[in-house]
Amino acid sequence: MLKKSIIVFFVIIIIMATSLSFALTEISKGSWPDTWPKELEKFRERSLSYYHDLGIEEVYHEITFKNREEFEQAWPYILSLKTKDAPLTIKSTHILTGRYGSPVQIREPKVQIYCTYPGGPNTGKISTEQSLKWPVPWPDYIKLPSGGLPEYVTYKDGKWVEADIKQIRESGKEQPLFEGNVCRARVDIVLYSDSNIVDLNRIPLPPDTPIIDKRFNNSDDN
Repeated sequence: MLKKSIIVFFVIIIIMATSLSFALTEISKGSWPDTWPKELEKFRERSLSYYHDLGIEEVYHEITFKNREEFEQAWPYILSLKTKDAPLTIKSTHILTGRYGSPVQIREPKVQIYCTYPGGPNTGKISTEQSLKWPVPWPDYIKLPSGGLPEYVTYKDGKWVEADIKQIRESGKEQPLFEGNVCRARVDIVLYSDSNIVDLNRIPLPPDTPIIDKRFNNSDDN
């Protein structure tokens, strides 16, 4: 009897943990804004969008590629989405990577495009309609001297301010949900290369862009 009770207890814990995980991360088919380049539309049906709501709000759209030709045709349009001065992170499909210490083998070359959380509590200060556009019409006062955007922002005392995301992550304390949330402003790109379909020797890398090369250390610290 005791053994059965213990088993039931652990089943309940697993179900609760799974429910919480789904509540915090919503996955859908490629649901990027309709204002993205029309040349990317053919990838929408096989792409996924991951919405995170953990006090730090953002969404990333993941597009996988089946051959070199389609990737190289799409690459200039993907690059056009990146915010000015935002880094390009390069990872390898041949190295294990994963969240929370769980290794996952990346099998297909792909691109992840990190964007503003659409219609989130903080972006609601702009309006849901505006936050679903590309590019999101952030006010000029939040822009950096270079014309780029901070990676993350928050709404404080009636205006947008840059969020110190490093301090938040190091403290281990995320902002309370729906109250002073931190949300992504900048559009970043992460490219997974397999040296075949995605061959870095064959594609142009954007000038004046920080390149973060993680091909030999796919730490997933996003």
